[in-house]
Amino acid sequence: MATITFDCPGCGGICGFDSKHAGRRARCTRCQQRFIVPEFNGQPAQKVKSDEEEDQAVGGFYHALFVDNIKAFFRTSSTTPVVWITVLTIVRFTVRHMNYFLSVYVKATGKMATLPLPFGLAVSIFLTGCMLRYYMDLARSVAFEEDAMPDAEFNSPVRFTTSTFSALYSLLVIVFIVCIPILVVYLGLRGLGFLSGDEDGWVSIVSWIGLGISAVPGLFLFGVFFLVAAVMEDLTMVFDPRVLFRPIRKAFGPYLVLMLTVVPILVLHSWTFGFGWNRQVEPVTLIVQAVGVILLSVWTLATARGIGLFYRHYGCYMT
Repeated sequence: MATITFDCPGCGGICGFDSKHAGRRARCTRCQQRFIVPEFNGQPAQKVKSDEEEDQAVGGFYHALFVDNIKAFFRTSSTTPVVWITVLTIVRFTVRHMNYFLSVYVKATGKMATLPLPFGLAVSIFLTGCMLRYYMDLARSVAFEEDAMPDAEFNSPVRFTTSTFSALYSLLVIVFIVCIPILVVYLGLRGLGFLSGDEDGWVSIVSWIGLGISAVPGLFLFGVFFLVAAVMEDLTMVFDPRVLFRPIRKAFGPYLVLMLTVVPILVLHSWTFGFGWNRQVEPVTLIVQAVGVILLSVWTLATARGIGLFYRHYGCYMT
C-alpha cells in the first residue's frame, strides 16, 4: 500500500501514513497536533482545531481496554489477522528444532569438522520478527483511532523483509536498554561476592532476589519503549525522560494496569520461545505447548491493542 507524505500543519515536520488512513484523523508524534490525513502526497493536511478537551487526556481507557478490546476480536475483520498470527505461531513451533549439522573433511588436519546449520532457529527468529512487525502495526493503527485490526500486508517482498528486520532491530534495542539495570546489579553483586556463594545457601537467594528487583524497572518501562518504537517510530525518544516518564506519572494507574498484562507476556514469551516440535517430548506435552503458544500469541494481540489505546487516551502527555 502506498505511503502518503506531507508536512505537519503544527510543527512542519514530515509525516507519513499508509494511504488507507487518508481522510482519517491522526496526530503528529512530535508536536501532538491533530489533523486529517490528506489523500495525496504533498497535499496540505487540514488542521483539527483543538479545544480544551483535546489538550487533555481522553477518558474511557479502562472501558476501551477491557470491553472494546475484547469486542474487537469478534469482528469479521479480525478473523484474518488472528489466523495470520496463529499460522505464524504454528510454523515457528514446527520448525523450531530443525537444526542440523554438516560434517566437512578438513584436509589440513585430516579430521572431520562439524558445522552447525541452525535452520530452525533462523526461521524462528524471522517469524518472530513477522509477528512483532504486526504487533507494532496493530498498536500504531489503534493509536491513530483505527479500531479495526490492520491486514497483514506483503505487497512487496523487499519491503516486508525490511520491515521485519526493522522490527527485530527495535526489539533488540529495547531489550538492550531493559537489560542495563540487570547488568549493573549483576556486576555489583558479583563484585561483592554474592554470586560466588553456594547455590543452596542464602547468598544465592539474595543474588537472585537482587537480579529480580533489578529487572523490575526495565520491564516496567517496556510498555512505553514499545509505544515509542511502534507508534512514534523514533527510537531516539527512548532517551528523552519527558517522553518516558511524563505519561507514566500523569496516568500511573492506567499504565500500571496495562503493565500487569505486558510483563507476564514478556516472561512467558521468553520461556516459550524454546518450545517446538521435538520427538523426544511426549505427544501430550507437545499439544499443550502448541496450544499454549497460540493462546499467548493471541493474548499478545490484545496487549498490543492496549498499548495503542494508551497512546490514544494519554498520548497528549508524550511531548
